[in-house]
Amino acid sequence: MKYAAASTACISALLVLVVIRGATDWSESFALCWYGLFAAAVISALGGLVEAKRSATWGRRILAIVLSLPALAAVPAFIWLVYALARYEN
Repeated sequence: MKYAAASTACISALLVLVVIRGATDWSESFALCWYGLFAAAVISALGGLVEAKRSATWGRRILAIVLSLPALAAVPAFIWLVYALARYEN
């Protein structure tokens, strides 16, 4: 379940970064951090789904799935949000 929790933490960090930094005027290092967190969230979410499949109890399996799936859904939503906000800020 550690991978599922890590994917949720990455998505939370992405939300904080968007709130603090906004959608425009990104430095190269900020963009690298942003997309690196996306990659970490997706890889961790996939690892969480593998963990869920290997889990022995249904409770842990469901919890791992519940923590993993939002990261897989949030990545495209965050990308759309940044493009939409950047369009309106210019």
